[in-house]
Amino acid sequence: MRKVVLFLLTVTLAVPLFGQQEGVEQDVEQTVEYVKENVNFGLRAGLNFSSFVDDEVLNADRLAGVHLGFYGRYNFSNRVAAKAELIYSMQGARADEFSVFDSYAVNLNYLKIPVLGELTFGDAVTVELGPYIAFLLDSRQSFKGLSPSDNPLDVSEDDTNSVDLGIAAGLAYKMSDTFSIGARYNHGFIDALGSNFFGRASGQNSVIQISGFYAF
Repeated sequence: MRKVVLFLLTVTLAVPLFGQQEGVEQDVEQTVEYVKENVNFGLRAGLNFSSFVDDEVLNADRLAGVHLGFYGRYNFSNRVAAKAELIYSMQGARADEFSVFDSYAVNLNYLKIPVLGELTFGDAVTVELGPYIAFLLDSRQSFKGLSPSDNPLDVSEDDTNSVDLGIAAGLAYKMSDTFSIGARYNHGFIDALGSNFFGRASGQNSVIQISGFYAF
């Protein structure tokens, strides 16, 4: 009799446990499926054309550079999404006949983190808008005119601002399920170079970006 009772008790306890295990497995499967449907990751790379606005020093022209990094997107619906990026961005400005130089360029390389809202129209066109924060990784200046050498020189930390804050706005066009192209404008709110740079503030970053996006 005791063995029968123990057997029945064991079966009674085991059945809910097996049910719970199946429930957990179903929850995991549903979560994985949800992530697959609503979250995606990819690569972003392209060209920069950068300069400064409100520039009191260089009266700068745009400097060509590149950007490269990763993004993650969360889709709230087929039309609305949020995207965060981690981008290495080569920026700066150049000037011809600056001061005593025949030409001059300052290169500012940033780790840039935009957080953007996206709104899609139709099946292919997306508008994006949002803030960014950027951390200065290194800064160089190069010039021609005083010597035959144009080897780049470091810009003093006293002449730079280590953080940039700004806003980004752009358009993207979906070419296929995995590849898109886009154009974006980035406008900084903080002077890129400090007031010690040739005695005056340099102005804020102004960057036009042409990008390709590859979704995993």
